[in-house]
Amino acid sequence: MIYDVNGQPLWNFVLAMPPDDTRSFEFDVLCTEGFELSAIPSDSFANIVVEARPVETVPASWVDIVASPIDLTSYASTVPKRFELRTTTEADAFGRNMYALRVGP
Repeated sequence: MIYDVNGQPLWNFVLAMPPDDTRSFEFDVLCTEGFELSAIPSDSFANIVVEARPVETVPASWVDIVASPIDLTSYASTVPKRFELRTTTEADAFGRNMYALRVGP
């Protein structure tokens, strides 16, 4: 399950971005052994990058969660674990680019 920083379930979220822009926000994840955090793109997904990283004292490297989901097993004892999501659109990212943020096996 994904929660906003106030502990409320985050059922859906819409972000409108112009081309050549970056937006980021934090959210909490109820981590479970064997689950992963990923972004599943729609068929029209192009010219956009979706990255995430755990919020740590020393910032971790960004991970492209479309290509490489983050394994949540090591965070299973941290309930919930805070993550940062960064979405970047390229200069030629026009139209409707959508993805689903997913936590699951």
